[in-house]
Amino acid sequence: STVAHTQKYATYGELATLGRLNYQTDEYDFVSTIANANEVSKSRSLVKIQTKPERVSPKQKISLRDKLNLPKDAFIVFFSGAYNTWLDSHTMFAGVEAAMQANQKIYFVSTGGAASVSNHSLTRFQNLIKHNAYQDRFYFLGWITTDELHAYYEQVDLAINIDRPNHETTFGARNRINEWVLFGVPTLSTIRSEITAALLQVHGIIGIECRDHNDLAQKILAASNNQIDLKQLVKNAQTYAQKNWSYKKTLEPISNWLATPVKSPDYRQKISLHHPSLWRKIWFHLQKDGLKSLVQKLIRK
Repeated sequence: STVAHTQKYATYGELATLGRLNYQTDEYDFVSTIANANEVSKSRSLVKIQTKPERVSPKQKISLRDKLNLPKDAFIVFFSGAYNTWLDSHTMFAGVEAAMQANQKIYFVSTGGAASVSNHSLTRFQNLIKHNAYQDRFYFLGWITTDELHAYYEQVDLAINIDRPNHETTFGARNRINEWVLFGVPTLSTIRSEITAALLQVHGIIGIECRDHNDLAQKILAASNNQIDLKQLVKNAQTYAQKNWSYKKTLEPISNWLATPVKSPDYRQKISLHHPSLWRKIWFHLQKDGLKSLVQKLIRK
């Protein structure tokens, strides 16, 4: 299974390269799409899970604005999670900087940090901030507990996800967006991955083009000046999530397969990248269509 349809088709390309797509398997569905599952409560923006939910201690309920000594009317632009290699540090910085220049109430707050495979994206972003006139309005909290993170979700104004236009962006998921939607955080993102395109269709996300820092700045400003109805944005996103990200919905491919489990037609057969022999083709069609149907096809040809 794959997390998106775009990734599904990429996997089919890999199967073709390995010789799995052939005359024997031309009608067999090798790959299913199983999106990331999140269930949104109708009464609260909290996940429904089997285990007991974590409790936030009184210490962790401290106001984010008080913790960072921010003005009460600060508009918090938020980022969480790993600064992965596909994150566009330059566009994210340039857009936020331009928005800060136009509106002194805008602050940037980040949790998380460097990705396990590379710290280039984070280092690049922080280096851009070092010699900037607004460096005192950028805050990095690092990796924090899940309790703290969920508590802060309720206090930020706009979460942003800024991707480079690369292959991972096209084929991959965006777990941070799933979670932001789950907890009712208004979201702005580049529109390249499947999840962002789907949310944009239902007006559940603010979308920008990749590498367009001017559009990013204008969209942040519009949100900070109440030109965009962020509450309606969240409502649309959560309605979409309830319909498409429930465990029942996302597990449909598995349920359907379990109802009639079958092995692939080429199960335990040696993969060959050569064209099948005539006798192999005849045997396949005999199994598939029967002798009478095969003779009729040969007569028509």
